[in-house]
Amino acid sequence: MLKHLRPALVSLALFTALTGLVYPLVVTGIAQVLFPRQANGSLIMKDGKAVGSELIGQPFDDPKSFWGRPSATSPFADNAGAKDAQLYHRDGDDYRFCKLFVQLTDVDEDGGPHTFVEGSHDWNTVRALREKWSGGPVEFNEWYFGTLRKADDKVERVFGRKGVKLTGPAGTRFLVDTSGIHKGTPPVKADRLMAQVLYGVTPHAQAPLLAGRFPIPAGSLKGARVPKRVADPPFDYVTWLFLT
Repeated sequence: MLKHLRPALVSLALFTALTGLVYPLVVTGIAQVLFPRQANGSLIMKDGKAVGSELIGQPFDDPKSFWGRPSATSPFADNAGAKDAQLYHRDGDDYRFCKLFVQLTDVDEDGGPHTFVEGSHDWNTVRALREKWSGGPVEFNEWYFGTLRKADDKVERVFGRKGVKLTGPAGTRFLVDTSGIHKGTPPVKADRLMAQVLYGVTPHAQAPLLAGRFPIPAGSLKGARVPKRVADPPFDYVTWLFLT
């Protein structure tokens, strides 16, 4: 055992010295000789004191700079590869809320448009569908409220229509009540970038829904068991601002 342990310890010490001491010192020395200002952080000096760096606050306006993470599917997706928010779902971010979408890239039908099922946010429409549901209201509630991701064919069969794809050039913007069923269709030709702003009536996103009750549809808070500070008067908050 000692025969194997000694060379292992020698190798550890040797490579620790090479990679942890010698290499950093050599690289630092070369950098200080060839471009010392950049190597020291491109500092901005005033009266002999460092007051900032040229690397901080650089202006940029290229849309690609806003991509902070790769797409959920790579490199591009088709319907078979859709996942997460690329599948039909509904949001429950607040007691009352809507989302502003701003397209930062051109979006056509193959460019990943936001897709919304008309009428799926309307409580009267949902209640009528629940009353006609063959499996009864409990089963409907489990599907509509309890199932996070919903299959395209079932959504279209229940509501009797396909989702509307919202397309347009960069700069196109629209407000959506995303308590209705919607999805971000996967792009198949080019990347899509979209800014989202969530407007709610409470200061925190993902406010808990009322225990034991169905989510309250927009415009129907009057008389509901909602804290008075939420229902009357309504408050307006921008609770999210993010890119997708």
